[in-house]
Amino acid sequence: MNRSLRHLVAVTTAALTAMCAVPAVADTGGSTNAFGKINHIVVIYEENHSFDNLYGGWEGVNGRANADPSHTLQVGQGGLTYACLLQDDVNLASPQLPATCNDTTTATPISSAFTNQPFGIEAYIPASARTCPQPGGSFPAGSSLPSPNNLAGGCTRDIVHRFYQEQFQLNNGAQNRYVTGSVRRVARWLGAGPHPTSAMKHRHPETAS
Repeated sequence: MNRSLRHLVAVTTAALTAMCAVPAVADTGGSTNAFGKINHIVVIYEENHSFDNLYGGWEGVNGRANADPSHTLQVGQGGLTYACLLQDDVNLASPQLPATCNDTTTATPISSAFTNQPFGIEAYIPASARTCPQPGGSFPAGSSLPSPNNLAGGCTRDIVHRFYQEQFQLNNGAQNRYVTGSVRRVARWLGAGPHPTSAMKHRHPETAS
């Protein structure tokens, strides 16, 4: 077990212990006790994915259907809300998808086919798309257009796995800097592009490199 995972387990254990130490409060029917609504506690280690990005469309969850703009719009480093979402995956960037949105909220203008809102990745890169590299292989640009030489699986560009970048993306719980916080400019759109995980078996968005 690596150091970061040990730390996560320790913090999670301490939090659960503290919750369990809270005195039980009888549910009188009109009780506002938040703990009375909890049946199960599930800890999900998502690295730099938000809950809604992976599970927000699942039945019965408080997910994307209930999310207001403050919980769905991505912001730049200076706090300004993007007008468009920058695309780095070749399947989502121009000329594959012509730009229909222009953004001047950053020093470098953005042209994209995607406005600042969640979108379904499967509509553009389905699980059947042959965009995955052969075993042991990779793509120089980080992603590939569909090709008979590739494997099926709907692979996309990779995302950054770095502790401080992930904390920056979380933004104290606002989770609105996923697009901004990828220092390698890879898969910036993944934060706003939910994956259809309820129908997904082994497909994973991070298998592109």
